[in-house]
Amino acid sequence: MRAHDAPVDRVRVVLADVPGMLKSILERAASDDVELVDRADDLARTVAEVRPHAVIVGADDLELPDACMRVLEAHPDVTVLAIASRGRQTIVCDLLGEVSPERLLGAIRERIRSG
Repeated sequence: MRAHDAPVDRVRVVLADVPGMLKSILERAASDDVELVDRADDLARTVAEVRPHAVIVGADDLELPDACMRVLEAHPDVTVLAIASRGRQTIVCDLLGEVSPERLLGAIRERIRSG
């Protein structure tokens, strides 16, 4: 059984290296069913401790940083989204293209709840 197979009342999302403006926008767009956790120094440790449903990582381009690959390998049940530096491109496993904060959080909710 996956760690997040049970019904989800609140989606935990770790923010890693997300630009300040995007972080602020996500914080304003998040509703009561989303808990945003700003990561400290070590993404792998934070994921192990917080046990998030998703991780949003800022990236210089659309390549997943090495830390993301380690999270995916150690925690295959965690959804990892990489957001290009301009905030207009997102990788989940498929390219979402240009997204609003509401669409981004909606994609996380849908992905987590649909399993």
